[in-house]
Amino acid sequence: MGRTSSTRQRLLSAASDLLWEKSYHSVTVEEVCARASVRKGSLYHFFDSKSALTVAALQYLWVTVAEPAYEKHFSLANPPLVRITNFLVWLQRLQREKYRCVGSPNP
Repeated sequence: MGRTSSTRQRLLSAASDLLWEKSYHSVTVEEVCARASVRKGSLYHFFDSKSALTVAALQYLWVTVAEPAYEKHFSLANPPLVRITNFLVWLQRLQREKYRCVGSPNP
């Protein structure tokens, strides 16, 4: 049976979460694979390198989180000050939620 797109999705999700929790340099390929419950070979089936995975994970974050929020909050139906205020309130709420889930990163 061939690899499915859910494997790629799990890798993107795991990498996105780990990048949020840590930093690019402290996240390892092994951690991503463990979090996604896949073998290392599966990662390299979908991505040429850790950096290629990171780019895809950041694009995934944009498409799934940032872009919908951006489109919602920067609608031309709202005045400019309301747009930026609503977006910043949303961003602060997102960061606090992530902090509650993850806590502060280790130095």
